[in-house]
Amino acid sequence: MNNRNSSVMMKSYVFIIAFLLLLLLCNCRQHDSSQKKENQEYIYLGERTNEKIMGQYWIDDGRRTVFIGGGDVISNAKIAVEVAKPILFNAFGKEIIEKDLPFRVELINDSIWLLSGTLSEKTLGGTFHMSMLKWNGQVIAIWGEK
Repeated sequence: MNNRNSSVMMKSYVFIIAFLLLLLLCNCRQHDSSQKKENQEYIYLGERTNEKIMGQYWIDDGRRTVFIGGGDVISNAKIAVEVAKPILFNAFGKEIIEKDLPFRVELINDSIWLLSGTLSEKTLGGTFHMSMLKWNGQVIAIWGEK
């Protein structure tokens, strides 16, 4: 009887340990999948420096990241408008920006894109403005007139 009890106890221990390991594995998989959401718009992967990407080098000198090689990121007015739209929609609201269309786009000194809204003739007040660097798309300033 004692031998039989110890065999039953041993099987119970093995079952309990197997059950706990199964729970642990399921919990780990559930945690990993919760990090990736189906409707997630983007995944932030962190920061890297001094990387060669698509044959070009990014150099981090501790103060800024510099793109070596290639051309200007915002090479034409169409790209400038497409980059500016979501930023301006966020800053002023989509309805306000669309009310001041079409965009007026200027390239200043072959280095700065200046985008402004167009006021209709019967409108009092001002419009939006945004400036950004041609070579990397960095927004310099966003402002509005009233």
